[in-house]
Order: sequence, then structure tokens, then C-alpha cells
Amino acid sequence: MSVLLTGVDTILGYHVARALVASGFTVNVLLPGELAPRSSAAGWRVHPGRTTDPEACLEALDGASAVFHFESGHLASAGPMATRSFLEGTRNLLLAMSRSGVEDLVFGSSALVFRPGTPAEPGDESSPSEDSLPALPCLEALRAAGELVRRYCDSGGTRAVTVNPTLVMGSRDLPGGAGWYLLERVFSSPGPVASGSLNVVRAADAAMAAVRALGRGRPGRSYILGGDNVTLAELAGLAEKARAGRAVPREEPRRGRLRNTLRRLVPGVRAPGPPLLRLAGADLCYSAASARAHLSLESAPLESTVAEAVDWYLSR
Repeated sequence: MSVLLTGVDTILGYHVARALVASGFTVNVLLPGELAPRSSAAGWRVHPGRTTDPEACLEALDGASAVFHFESGHLASAGPMATRSFLEGTRNLLLAMSRSGVEDLVFGSSALVFRPGTPAEPGDESSPSEDSLPALPCLEALRAAGELVRRYCDSGGTRAVTVNPTLVMGSRDLPGGAGWYLLERVFSSPGPVASGSLNVVRAADAAMAAVRALGRGRPGRSYILGGDNVTLAELAGLAEKARAGRAVPREEPRRGRLRNTLRRLVPGVRAPGPPLLRLAGADLCYSAASARAHLSLESAPLESTVAEAVDWYLSR
């Protein structure tokens, strides 16, 4: 079975691609041309182009039976132009699916579109977050894209399942991602961290559940992909333990490297800090019970998830 994947240049999109290949799918990825050479030998076929180009979407869908749309991973550090591009790309992809007769979609969103809770009373898929979180452009874009997907699903245009990851950590993260920036803050700002708590999920675990959503998820439903709920202080402690005294490399000014990397990835990105980190200090805890029951979501131990993320961060 052939599928089209967007967002392979994000931490979760990369691991979704790996999980799809391991599960026997033929994977085609839509990727900006300047990034294509880095991905061409990774086990999937690259179609140079962007979702903002309707014809590129249509061409990339040739022969595909399903779509995994995971460009939302860019929104953690996105400015207004990038959020508009994400919405435009989602609309183009849905229209191209309609024209191509492709009906199955797994849409990657975020758990933050749902009301978060505390470690004792975590949030779930039952309540939207509009009245409980700041009005950030990235969250507004996710909600608007989710509404587009729901409308197409309700009209019979797609069989869409939405997966909503919490904070994704692991290997293959990039500067600008929330997980990367969190580690950067921990290692560059010694001392007490902000209060608050959040849910952390290992990238590979979330990716495998996302792949299973194609066959097991109920169309029109959303599934939070999460792992452990943890305080920021506990997470910082696990990161320092995993660092084990290793030096944090600083070959060039981090602000400049971050800005340049983000500009290569997607237009309209602002540096240096993801807007989502304005939520630091809040309780952002979630339950992934539905994904565990229906998508067989597994969760690696939090300590090993953080260690994997730290090893990757220090190696970059």
C-alpha cells in the first residue's frame, strides 16, 4: 500500500515515516526541494515541493491510497506567515485528495487543542481548549485546520482520523522544536525551572500509534498520543541526569544557528523561542487512555525517552 506523508522534516513526521516503512508501506514524502537530498536515501521516495503548491500535492498523490499529514510539527516555532502556509497547505491537500479519489487521512495536530489538566486530573479529548489557553497563532492554526478536516470528513470527502501528540521527545528533533528548546533552556540556564507540568511522549511510540490510526482509528475521532505526566522540575532533573556531566557543544552563536536553521526549513519562522513556551508554568497534563485502548499506544519509560532526546541534542 502506498501512502503520502508530509512533515518528514519534523521529529514526529520522521518517526512516522520510519514506522510506515517498517510496517510495509511504500512511503512517498512531499518535501521542499532544498531539503530533498538529505532524505532521498532514507527508505522513502521524495517528491520535491510544498503543500502550498496545489499541483505539487496532486502529483505527489499519484498512486497513493492514504495521506499522513504531519506538517503541524513546524508550528511550535512558527510565525504568522508559516501558520497561514500550514492552513493553505492543509486545504490544498484535502482538495487534491478529493480530485485524486484518496479518502483516508491521518491528520497530526496537537493535544493542546484540548483542555489540559493537572497530574491528578489530566485532560482528555472531551473538551476544547479555547477558553483555557492563551490565543497563540499556532494553536489557532491547528484549530482552523482541524475544522477543515472535520468538515471534509462530515461531508463524506475523507475518512479522517486525527492524532494529537503531547510534547514529543526523542531523536531527530531540530532547533525550534519545543522539546529541543526545552533542553536548551535547561542546559543553558542553571537554577530553578518554571513551575508547571506537562505530558511527554517518545517520538517512536507516538509514530507507531499514528500508523495504527489508519486501520484502527474511528473516522471523525481524535486521539491524544501521550506518555507520562511530569513536572518541569522533574523533567529538568532527568535531563541533567542523562547529560551525566557532558559538555553542551557551542560551536557558533546559538541564536544565529537557530534562526538560520528555521529559515531553511519553512518560510515565516521566527527565532529564537517557540511561542508554545509562553505556556511554561501552566499544567499541561493529558490522559492517553483512548489511544492506548484503540491504537495500542505504548509508552517507553520517561527516563529512557529523556535520555534519547538528550543524546541526540548533545550529538548535534
